Amino acid sequence: MINTGGALKAIGAVFVTMCLITTVLAIFLGLATRHRAWCAICPMGTLQDHLHKIKPRRAHDDK
Repeated sequence: MINTGGALKAIGAVFVTMCLITTVLAIFLGLATRHRAWCAICPMGTLQDHLHKIKPRRAHDDK
């Protein structure tokens, strides 16, 4: 982003490109392996996995 010279369109293009690349990668991994394969790589998926191990989600038994 430093090479953009502060041009907003160029900075936006960087983020759009990153989103497109990760989306294509996630779709490819989901079709080629298991449907949540990207979650093993993505930092948010890894964080969710660690949080789930610490405190599993409770079932809604209080209906």
